[in-house]
Amino acid sequence: MKDDTVVSGSGDGTVRVWNATSGEEQHVLKGHSDLVYSVAVDGDRIVSGSDDKTVRIWNATTGEQQHVLQGHSHRVNCVAINGDTIVSGSLDNTVRVWNATSGEEQHVLKGHFRGILSVAIEGETIALGSRDGTVRIWDTTSGEEQHVLKGHSGVVWSVAIAGDTVVSGSYDGTVRIWNATLGEEQHVLKGHSGIVWSVAIEGETVVSGSYDGTVRIWNATSGEEQHVLKGHSEAVSSVAIQGDLVVSGSGDDTVRIWNATLGEKQHVLEGHSLRTYSVAIEGDVVVSGSEDKTVRIWDATSGEEQHVLKGHSDWVRSVAIEGDTVASGSEDRTVRIWNVTSGEQQHVLEGHTRAIHSVAIEGGAIASASDDHTVRIWDASSGEEQQVLKGHSDWVRSVAIEGDTIVSGSGDCTVRIWDATSGEEQHVLEGHSGPVLSVAIEGDTIVSGSRDGTVRIWSATTGEEQHVLEGHSDWVTSVAIEDDTVLSWSLDRTTRFWNARTGEELGADEETEVLTSSGICTLVNVQNETHVGLGLGTGFTTDHPISSTVRQGNVYVLSDLSGLVHILHVEGLESETLSL
Repeated sequence: MKDDTVVSGSGDGTVRVWNATSGEEQHVLKGHSDLVYSVAVDGDRIVSGSDDKTVRIWNATTGEQQHVLQGHSHRVNCVAINGDTIVSGSLDNTVRVWNATSGEEQHVLKGHFRGILSVAIEGETIALGSRDGTVRIWDTTSGEEQHVLKGHSGVVWSVAIAGDTVVSGSYDGTVRIWNATLGEEQHVLKGHSGIVWSVAIEGETVVSGSYDGTVRIWNATSGEEQHVLKGHSEAVSSVAIQGDLVVSGSGDDTVRIWNATLGEKQHVLEGHSLRTYSVAIEGDVVVSGSEDKTVRIWDATSGEEQHVLKGHSDWVRSVAIEGDTVASGSEDRTVRIWNVTSGEQQHVLEGHTRAIHSVAIEGGAIASASDDHTVRIWDASSGEEQQVLKGHSDWVRSVAIEGDTIVSGSGDCTVRIWDATSGEEQHVLEGHSGPVLSVAIEGDTIVSGSRDGTVRIWSATTGEEQHVLEGHSDWVTSVAIEDDTVLSWSLDRTTRFWNARTGEELGADEETEVLTSSGICTLVNVQNETHVGLGLGTGFTTDHPISSTVRQGNVYVLSDLSGLVHILHVEGLESETLSL
């Protein structure tokens, strides 16, 4: 963990980068072909070790892969980084020292007679934990072994180092503190009722995570236990500490962030298998698409789940509904058409060569947008491809359709208007200085949201820019329009409402009131990251950030990063929460 950055490695082969303060996911790093067993971060570098026998170096800011380090002949169990030095330990019984800039191998350290399970580095000192039950200390410059520390009665799963202090956690359920220079044992910390899988140290604070499901905080000098952190429902396999923040990863598929001083939980990060990417609503039907590869259909009135639609082999990025037809787009490169009433799959639409991020449906026509730079138009009844729209020079992240008009937003920073019947490009809308993440259309009005933090309103007929809406301080990831009201959602944790005709922001108060055809209606407003207010003193809170919103009349549907879908009936001030 570095500053506000948390990094996690998973059995799904990915490395994920999170913001520790907000709990937001920043990047998903893909490249490993097998389980990721260990991650480390220093400055702008992330290092990961995998069952695929490789060590990989990534840029923490951009998420780009820098180097693939090959040399180990077995699983890489552990990695550590300090400045320009990377250390990796493997089941091949060796530790390898690498240059982080060039990716070159510097030393191969041999001495342990069983697999290496943990490495730590500070300055010129490396500490290793092994299946042979010992902790070994080496010099990074010479590659020479300094000490063999004996005391644990079982496998040493984890080691950490700070200054002259080495900490180790073992199968024997203890945490031990050692002097790295002298090679002497200072304390034996007892309290865990199970294997100690992971340890970390910063200053005078030692953190340990155990098979018993707890995280414990200790004082390194006195050896006294400060806090027992409970909340995980499975074994704690990884811990990290920086300042007042402790991070723990568990077999319960969550990452938790704690306050080290108070011993209190700050966030629960769920996402590797549960995140909801898209929601849609029509009438009493709510549709949601999730990272769990399913599409779910719900009754908006009762809150009951009607169908779980299975078929996609990867994350479902987008869903759309019209009448009795649902369309879903997935990372598996297919669009699938489903029947709302029966829940049966009607068609599998194949043609895109990369992930599909957005689908839209109107009048029997389905539009899909993909990372392959194209938009494709399909017939919902037959499943046949009608048009392939080419023009964007980068990924297409969002598509919207109304009548014969299709709108698409792309990583090339443009919005494009197309004729759905002929497939011809009508206008190229230029103005955004960052990738366009979301588009919407109603009548002659097109709305777009971008990584540049702005919302822009355009004329669908002329392609001219009408307004530039400024106010968000981070990426605008979703936009919607109904009547003269534009809604935008941003990574700055705010939802803003705008007048499409004037470009003015509606309501600066904590509760936003907008005049609609039915009179004064208090709209949903996301506040303080987790509070959703309905007005009149009514609202609800969720422990997770809102990831997607959609509105139909006085019904609002919001999904959050835990996989929950919230249905809000504003007039009756009712709410339901659906658990995916």
